[in-house]
Amino acid sequence: MKRFKNRFIFFYFNMSSLKISLLVAFLCHFFCTKAQILIKEKESDQNIPFVELRDSGGRILGMSDENGIILQEVIDKIAKIDLNEVSFSHISYQTIKLQKQQFLNSKFITLSRNTIVLDEVIVSPNKVNYSFLLVKGYYRTYNIIDTQPKSYTEGIVEYLYPNNSKDDILIRRLQERSFLLLAGKTMPTLMNINIVGPRVPDMNLTNENETKTYSFFDNENKNYFLLAKQDILKIRKIPLKNGEYAILQEIAYLSPEEKKTIKRFGNEALHEYHNESSVYKTNDSTAISLENLLYHKEIRKFKMKGKNDERFQDVEDIGEFFVEKIEFIQEKPKGFSRFSGFNGISNYDYKFWEDITNNKLYKPLPDAILNSLNNSLVELKNISR
Repeated sequence: MKRFKNRFIFFYFNMSSLKISLLVAFLCHFFCTKAQILIKEKESDQNIPFVELRDSGGRILGMSDENGIILQEVIDKIAKIDLNEVSFSHISYQTIKLQKQQFLNSKFITLSRNTIVLDEVIVSPNKVNYSFLLVKGYYRTYNIIDTQPKSYTEGIVEYLYPNNSKDDILIRRLQERSFLLLAGKTMPTLMNINIVGPRVPDMNLTNENETKTYSFFDNENKNYFLLAKQDILKIRKIPLKNGEYAILQEIAYLSPEEKKTIKRFGNEALHEYHNESSVYKTNDSTAISLENLLYHKEIRKFKMKGKNDERFQDVEDIGEFFVEKIEFIQEKPKGFSRFSGFNGISNYDYKFWEDITNNKLYKPLPDAILNSLNNSLVELKNISR
């Protein structure tokens, strides 16, 4: 009887321990699940990856991950900062805004599809034995330091792609205007960072090259490469108004769990996000190439600290390119170069930036950037710096 009683006590103790373990596991699951917010498509209830969360100043607060989940780290960040509302933006969906507390109380957020009508891109018919692919279009880029827009540039450019992998991709600027926050205009006296300029969509965006080597400064310094061995790639169809589909390709070179810290020449950088998205005029994901590219966007977000700086600066770099014309050519034209950085001067003979507003993939700049263009940023035209 005593032996049976001991067994009963032992059994009861194990059952109690099991119940406690299950309760702990349930509570952990509950709170972890509650900590995540899902972004879903209204029409299909599917999760939406890589949605941009922004504040009213246009700064990126975070992004949903490849599964459409806003992670706890992003939620905690938004909870701690002083802001009224959060906007949710994606090329394929209508932008919405939520009050901060409404966002924090949400379990999921729904976005409605954009009804997209694609513009016609002029493509020259001669594709046989061509030596170069020429892609013409409109670009715009800007970067934000902490809370202040630092620089902005936009223009009409041509990219020259050789029909081999040995030669460089070249660029020619046809129209361009540049803006800069000059010294003395509330710019923090820290490391001077200015990384705007035309973004060059390269072969890594297509099926011609499945791997991407990610580097911040240049492609020459092999010791400074960040190899994105765990690239997150999403390819899906987006519906068009005429009942057809286009292909949207999204790439995350750095996930929140893979933040990269780099030190060079006494400077230190903590890279948080590096994402690219591209839209192709095809409904076959295996057929995407530069020849049917319509739109390209690149986002980089990192913290930078100079050798003599006491703190890190938050840096955001946003670049977009809208394709207008594609041409196959035999002879190499003149006037092209490798330089794709900030030109530092405005040079245009008509208001080219007004034409792009008719592009169906075009979205207006964040209000804070537009306000800066009209106020704090100075256009570098006939200005001695």
